[in-house]
Amino acid sequence: MSEWISVEERLPDLNKNVLCCGKQGGVFIGRIGNVVERDDGTIVGYWYFPNLRGHRNPVYWMDIPETPMT
Repeated sequence: MSEWISVEERLPDLNKNVLCCGKQGGVFIGRIGNVVERDDGTIVGYWYFPNLRGHRNPVYWMDIPETPMT
């Protein structure tokens, strides 16, 4: 099973669903739809959450683990 990765360390591949952990500790599925480099050189990922409404702030992410049936 994968370890949680900080969004400050690295972002997932574009359009790949991953497990996300939010600032308040909730866990949900999300994916990066676009990445932009700001004028100051920082990289910003724009997240999309297919099954949620409202804004989320992922702070960690990890690959979705395989089910025990596979």
